[in-house]
Amino acid sequence: MRRYKPRGVITKTLYDRRWFLFGWLLGFAFLSWFVGVFYSTFGSSDVINQQFQTLPPALKSIAGLSGDFNTVPGYFGSQIFGKTMPMVAAVLGIMLGLAIATEEEEGTLQTLLAAPISRTKVYLSKWFAFVAIFALLMVGLCAGLGISLWQQNLSLDILRVLEATANVWLIMVFFLSLTYAVGAALGKRSTAIAVSSILAVSGYFLNAMAAGVEALKPYDKLSVYYYYGSENVLVKGLNYTNFGILAGVSLVLLIIGGVIFARRNIAAA
Repeated sequence: MRRYKPRGVITKTLYDRRWFLFGWLLGFAFLSWFVGVFYSTFGSSDVINQQFQTLPPALKSIAGLSGDFNTVPGYFGSQIFGKTMPMVAAVLGIMLGLAIATEEEEGTLQTLLAAPISRTKVYLSKWFAFVAIFALLMVGLCAGLGISLWQQNLSLDILRVLEATANVWLIMVFFLSLTYAVGAALGKRSTAIAVSSILAVSGYFLNAMAAGVEALKPYDKLSVYYYYGSENVLVKGLNYTNFGILAGVSLVLLIIGGVIFARRNIAAA
């Protein structure tokens, strides 16, 4: 049987990551289903909800416990989109964002750039492939969420589910763009990991602690998770201003990284 040989950077990137995509697609479906089915045990219990509400605001924020935790939108919004997905999104964005820096350190990028294709096209093609992968992973997220709702005979507003899912996709794209830009601009995988990880972890705790520490509230806007805010989307709808800011910053990072990558010297392997 003739082996399939993908043509073009985008199709080759997708083909090379096919098992990554398949595994994480199943993982997203299982994760959203697994967290969702606990609503009948925890989310719908008034006793448990009352106990949770006695916790300090900062601790509730870290645990992903919204004020309407015992409602269907409140539980699914806080536990899936507010607590589980932000850090998973950061991890995945950083993982795929290391592509350029990793290939440069391993010497495979130099071989690709020797072909009659511009650096800019290589840079953007790989990024678009990863963005497409993230979009496909959101299908798994929605599938698992839908199954858990069906099993418990529950329902959510479809539009708001799509808005929350788009928000998860965008936070992935943000961390992808950040890591990708740093890695492409400097060619150092360790630096790209350090910058993105520091921003992800510090931003998460700053956003969580600002909910209960008055002195930190003015600095909350420095956290990327302030603009994410998906724990409230199923209840209040998407904040399109914050969504636009996050998308704009992602685009700026991508452009800066691409400009530097196109001009800097890449040593031969």
